[in-house]
Amino acid sequence: MTKKIFISLALFAAAVLMTGCNKGKNEPQTPAQVKTYKMRVEASLGNDNGPANAPRKVLSLDGNKLKTSWDGTERVTVYNVTKGAALEGFLQPDGPASGNTHALEGNLTGVVEADDVLRFDLCAPDYTDQEGTLSYISSHCDYATGTGKAEIESDFIRIEGGNVYLSNQQCIMKLTLSDGSSALNPTAMSINDGTSDIATLTIPAATYTENGAGIVFVAIPGVSSKALTFTATVGGDTYTFTSPVISLTNGTYYVQEITMSEHAGALTGAFSVSSTKQVY
Repeated sequence: MTKKIFISLALFAAAVLMTGCNKGKNEPQTPAQVKTYKMRVEASLGNDNGPANAPRKVLSLDGNKLKTSWDGTERVTVYNVTKGAALEGFLQPDGPASGNTHALEGNLTGVVEADDVLRFDLCAPDYTDQEGTLSYISSHCDYATGTGKAEIESDFIRIEGGNVYLSNQQCIMKLTLSDGSSALNPTAMSINDGTSDIATLTIPAATYTENGAGIVFVAIPGVSSKALTFTATVGGDTYTFTSPVISLTNGTYYVQEITMSEHAGALTGAFSVSSTKQVY
């Protein structure tokens, strides 16, 4: 009997010790507070260690190869993926770019803790009312993002590894449009994926002076296994082209010649089919 009591007391003592330990672990942690941080990060846009086809701000052609470079006026916003909230403020280039890397810095306000995943956004996707030039895409559609893990030192945020790589989040297409015998210079065009328009263009005459006859540049989000319908307005006529089922990968530059067919529209107004009946 004495042996049993001794064991029970030992178990009771162990239970008390475990309870004491758990109480310390369950004490509420002080929540992170909103603060203003200084941040500086090296932003790389395509090199041996980063994405092979990452973008920069200015787009230009070298033959049929698309080249990109910073213009030094970018504003890069930061979103805390871990916390699910945007940080107020933005980062801007600090001085000229060095090769394919630009130092970005600025003040950011919000809640950030060590190991939070931060997303860096360059520009924003807007694929409506494009003008058909690379310069327009550069300033309105060249959307790129990259992520990094935060390291906090007092009021300063760094990124683990010291560098963030931005990758392109859309496709860019160079289209050469014709009716099979001559170039087409549309004043408007849309690209539909079978559900909705994924890009629209309102094209001034100056676009063809800049690009050449029948040449249009357009930014579109990537698609997977879809047929795309291109609809163009040339004067009072409508031309269309529907592709086979294709997939387009974000971050890729495509060069395509498209032969479009004139699309006959419906006749307007009523006309007679008998002495008493009219149809539209």
